[in-house]
Amino acid sequence: IYWSDDVTPAAFVSADPSTGEEELSERDLLPKIRHKALVNPDMAGWFSGSYEQIRAVMAKIARTMDGSGLQRDTGAQGSRGYAGDYRFAVVGATTPLDRRAWDAMGHVGNRLVFYHLPRKTDIKEIADDVFGGEEYGDKVGLCRSEITDFVGQVWRFHGGYGSVKWPSPAQD
Repeated sequence: IYWSDDVTPAAFVSADPSTGEEELSERDLLPKIRHKALVNPDMAGWFSGSYEQIRAVMAKIARTMDGSGLQRDTGAQGSRGYAGDYRFAVVGATTPLDRRAWDAMGHVGNRLVFYHLPRKTDIKEIADDVFGGEEYGDKVGLCRSEITDFVGQVWRFHGGYGSVKWPSPAQD
């Protein structure tokens, strides 16, 4: 598992003009998350802005999520990137999305799966969730631990990274 609080499309393969290739390679996110789960507890940045901004972010991230690497070409660094098996999973959280975000994501295919928490209406229950029990930092630590354990259990149950074998269509 690789944890990050803020992921931008440019982070997958860096192109800072003032940095050399070796340092860029150390900064690149894609090799760090290869065959891992990227956990982003606040994905609001992926889904905010105008329709065009969201669609641009989704298009860049979708290409990376295809799992076959990412090759970028910039005027500052030329061509650099990664090819081959760079599959990874993303586990993230965000507030409910508006129609604009759903419409923009509709153009990138089925790379994202959403789970909606049930809506609570009892103000006392909501207040207890926020203010009751453990301190905020302890709650964050518990969430981090539970997510790490859950993803680890799923991967162990299925035999580790890349262990699920999908049946191939019959050859004629």
